[in-house]
Amino acid sequence: AGIKRTGSLANRLSHGAVRMASEYYVPIAPDVPSFRPGAAEDLPQVCQLETASYPSDEAASPAKLKYRLDNAPELFLVADVGGAGDRKIVGFAVGTLAQGDTLTEESMDTHVPTGTSVCLHSVVVDLQHRRRGIATRMLKAYVQVVKGMVPQAKQILLIAKRHLIPLYEGAGFTLRGESAVVHGQDTWYELALQLGT
Repeated sequence: AGIKRTGSLANRLSHGAVRMASEYYVPIAPDVPSFRPGAAEDLPQVCQLETASYPSDEAASPAKLKYRLDNAPELFLVADVGGAGDRKIVGFAVGTLAQGDTLTEESMDTHVPTGTSVCLHSVVVDLQHRRRGIATRMLKAYVQVVKGMVPQAKQILLIAKRHLIPLYEGAGFTLRGESAVVHGQDTWYELALQLGT
């Protein structure tokens, strides 16, 4: 029998974690990343990865990352490696919900629990673990998490720099063109992934 999604968010998340553990949360080997929901104790490592991966005028602040985890925990996924009791976070993907069909400054800054668009803010992989397919696997896992945990979501939206467009296209996203969102010094491009019913 399937898991019935009723009750509190915490209850739904715990059931979702159990369901997803059987699919891809169980570590395969110490050097192969597994994916799991983020937790408060992950924030120090997540903040370090965010700061190391984005210029200072683009990186989310610790307060913003905490806001996203507190308000949209079902959209906060981490990738970790290592043995039992000694796991290290090597990547994460974090989003919030918004209304509307395109990204705006406002939709990138707030969380609307009834929103039907997932705004994917950060997709980060530790420098030493890049070019191993982790980002693509994490994006595909993220899509499955959204489908399972956020049934009202119709699409996942993100903005990316030009050189990262092929990464997102390889994970199923479609390029829409230049984004109107101004974030740091570079031009950003909006990509979308439509979620099937």
